[in-house]
Amino acid sequence: MTKRVEAQNTYLERSIGLARAQQAVLLILGATTLDVGWTSRTVLAAMVAYGIGTFIVVARRGRMLSATDKIFVRWGFPTVWTACVLFAVVIWLPHRF
Repeated sequence: MTKRVEAQNTYLERSIGLARAQQAVLLILGATTLDVGWTSRTVLAAMVAYGIGTFIVVARRGRMLSATDKIFVRWGFPTVWTACVLFAVVIWLPHRF
């Protein structure tokens, strides 16, 4: 049982590290885009939403994540960011101008 928990901890740490790398890349690209900060704000909103979602998943499941939880922790940030961009384009951007 101990080896399984250690493997879960290692997988969780690597998955969160990959998500942080994805966030760093998108934050740098968003900060260098000349769009008056629109992309940067969507990346920051996605980072906050992903962080809250990951915290809830890990807090509820502990270190024993299901397969769906593992996929969310590893690849959830690009999905959340895409949802934030779509939300911003459909809801937020038209009301701004």
